[in-house]
Amino acid sequence: MKTRKRILSIIMAIALVIGSPYVENIAFAANDATINKPIEVLFIGNSLTHRNSMPAIFEGISEANGVDVNTTMLAFSSYYLSYFADPTNDYGKQLRQLLEKNSYDFVVVQAQSSEALSMYETSTIPSATTLANLIRNNGAEPVMYMTWAYKNKCSYEQDGKTITTDNATMTEKLSEAYYRMGNELGAKVAPAGQNFKRYKDLFPNEELYNEDEKHPTYLGSYLAACTIYNTIFSDYQFSDNEEENIAKQSCIGCPYYKSEELPNIKINKEKAEHCQMISDVTMSANAPYVSIPFKGTGRFFASVDASKSNDLYKELCPNGDKITFSTLDNSIVSIDKTTGKFKANKVGTTLIKATSESGVSICQTVNVRMPASGVSFNEDKSSMHVGETKKINATVLPANATDKSLTWTSSNTSIATVNNGTVTALTPGTVTITARTHNGYSAQTTITISLTTPTNLTLKHTKSSKGGAYINITASWNSVAKAEKYIVYRSTSSNGTYKKVATVSNTTYTDSNLKRGSKYFYKVYASCGVLAYRSAESSIASYLVPLKAKIASAARTKNKTYIKLNWNEQSNANGYLIYRAVNKKTNTYKLIKKITKNTKISFIDKTTKKNRQYFYKICAYTKNGNVNTNGAYSKIVRVKKAK
Repeated sequence: MKTRKRILSIIMAIALVIGSPYVENIAFAANDATINKPIEVLFIGNSLTHRNSMPAIFEGISEANGVDVNTTMLAFSSYYLSYFADPTNDYGKQLRQLLEKNSYDFVVVQAQSSEALSMYETSTIPSATTLANLIRNNGAEPVMYMTWAYKNKCSYEQDGKTITTDNATMTEKLSEAYYRMGNELGAKVAPAGQNFKRYKDLFPNEELYNEDEKHPTYLGSYLAACTIYNTIFSDYQFSDNEEENIAKQSCIGCPYYKSEELPNIKINKEKAEHCQMISDVTMSANAPYVSIPFKGTGRFFASVDASKSNDLYKELCPNGDKITFSTLDNSIVSIDKTTGKFKANKVGTTLIKATSESGVSICQTVNVRMPASGVSFNEDKSSMHVGETKKINATVLPANATDKSLTWTSSNTSIATVNNGTVTALTPGTVTITARTHNGYSAQTTITISLTTPTNLTLKHTKSSKGGAYINITASWNSVAKAEKYIVYRSTSSNGTYKKVATVSNTTYTDSNLKRGSKYFYKVYASCGVLAYRSAESSIASYLVPLKAKIASAARTKNKTYIKLNWNEQSNANGYLIYRAVNKKTNTYKLIKKITKNTKISFIDKTTKKNRQYFYKICAYTKNGNVNTNGAYSKIVRVKKAK
């Protein structure tokens, strides 16, 4: 074991000389008291993670405390969380490969120190959210590794300005940012930054910072490793033995410091114990995140926990550790500094903080919401057709209600369903749609669902058995879903009185023995047996077959060359078609003229010759929709050769 650690130390030393990035996979063998399966921990971050190979220190502390741990580190100097969150970044790709190929239990996530302060909304929390989801999707839990303030003068950029402050203020700001992040993500926070400040105040002669006043000495990394250990394992159930769990849930008293057995550890027993006892003091809250209504009240409960063997804590707080409460925005939430009782003053989100005399603190996120006080529909009643989908609108009151979500229900899902306000009509009937707010207010609207209107009503005619003076008109239309029958109406004028002529179960109807030359108008309804749910009437379709044409006269004009035809007018026709042949028997009649006015009842054929006879016939035509319908041809008339 000693030989293996010496080899590992040499490898780490080489890595420190070569520089970043650092990708390490280190495994220490645990003693027989540990659980069978090693706990896998991945560390991602920058130089505050890889400096002094902090994950290896964490693993050494775990081993010394009887916990079998394997650690992997992916850290690159000056890296931001956004780099790891980006799947196109090289280290973003490596992170995803590690998560996919390995089964980690915890992933310790460290942001760049000023990142959490200068770009929280724009980069830090979006990136942390992406990483937390990625980590959990691969079966692990994220742990947020709170970094520390710079040793003395602290500067960072915020909203385009350079903020300069001291160690205490930056520690407070970092603590608030990390707890805000942890609360939003539902993740544990390892408060290394707080513990740096507490250690610095208690032991000012023991150096946590190296020369640049930012990066940690070995002592600083040891303190961070102790803090992460106590955060991860504070409530971890190692076995069914409660005494064993308590012993391993804090690293206090673990023999991981410079000794004959561990000569490469760079701090002595006294400093190691300082780190262990400082990190052993933790604070817990009743909830990381609470939501209360406007003008509502609540209470922030927080407690300080420390091991019974923590002599340093006993010395510092012999009479108990007093906790005081504060708020980051009194306009949103005000809090009693002694009792922790708070009141919501306006809609918004802020942090309230519990701080102990020993220097540990924890934050609770409070979301103040405006509760819904009612809901209403734009209309109490409406109508739809079977098969139709329609979005109906409901308004949650007041207008500034925080949660405007609604639960939608239908009184009869066989008639209509509703999904997030979108109603789908299934069958004829009446249905009540209810919209209910998250806190129980509701409103209702009634929808009457009728059959869809029949479409594509078309008409055509056939011969009647009663002879040429009569015709049959066949109407057809598209079928309508859920219709049981169709009712056909007819009139002899568009705006006249329509008479029901048939009720049929199919989509065609033949109206027989109608007078040729009369115009007929039709419309169709779909019915399901209940008048209230009958469809609207279809578009009106009309049909006319002209009467048989009659040529009144056909004779040559005075010059004997042209031939003039006269015929009887048909008022319902749209015009006339004139056909001519030179041989009555050949039946090769050719259309020579189309007359487009029904009042024009004469025509002079100027394409004739004196020495040839001609045969003529005409018919009236009318437009039925987009189709011309011709009437019966007149009797053929003959015009002889000119003498």
